Amino acid sequence: MSLFVNKIEYMADNICVFNRSMVFFHEGVIHCTHDVKTGIAGKLPNARIAPWTGEDGGFIAPQPIMAAPPIVGPDNGFCPWIVYDNDMVLLFLPNRIEVSNSSFEINEEGELANLKSLLDKFSSFVELFKINSIKRFAYVPKTGIDETETFNVNDYFKKTINFPKLETWRYEEPAVQLNFPTTMTIASRDYEVNRLCNIIKGHKKSDSKDYDCVIINNDINTFGGKGYEFSFGDTDDFMTQAVKMHFQVLEHLF
Repeated sequence: MSLFVNKIEYMADNICVFNRSMVFFHEGVIHCTHDVKTGIAGKLPNARIAPWTGEDGGFIAPQPIMAAPPIVGPDNGFCPWIVYDNDMVLLFLPNRIEVSNSSFEINEEGELANLKSLLDKFSSFVELFKINSIKRFAYVPKTGIDETETFNVNDYFKKTINFPKLETWRYEEPAVQLNFPTTMTIASRDYEVNRLCNIIKGHKKSDSKDYDCVIINNDINTFGGKGYEFSFGDTDDFMTQAVKMHFQVLEHLF
């Protein structure tokens, strides 16, 4: 067990997990057809669906999957759509599916078990989507550390960013974006992988107080434009290594 895990477990009350997702990139789109809806409902009988309007596009209340009206775009074209289940969210966008939930463990072993359970559930009906191959994988966790008496957000960024020594500089919205490219062995073959990390200052409000936090957006993904092709059976190889890489990156940040 690393020193980081001990430290994170000690800081557990101050850790906020916003979300995390596993992303499958493929060719084409997956329409919300009657057959697809019926297949999902057979595995997720309590699921609800809605059109996806984007992060800033407002919220459309989801409806029971088989009672919901058709989800189509202009001229009966593709419209992004989202499925909500008790412990799973599926987002269908052009050329990709995002599988997520908000349950996240603060140690590598627990997070891997949690993610594996989520993806096992997803794999039980993935054949509905008739995807020939996966072009890219991505694992995208978004984590935050709240400010406390022993952890000051501004001090953290002062240590992380080399601020200019100018009389007129002001401390406003610090951000750091890094990439640690590497390789990953999937199904006995080496693939190039990005380890993108975006660190920003956030602000949270609760009933009792307002406080700052450090938000860490990690995006571990196989390179695009390389002609890579994967199967859903390769997910375990990628997922196991991506989770390990995520915690390695966090270990270097704190």
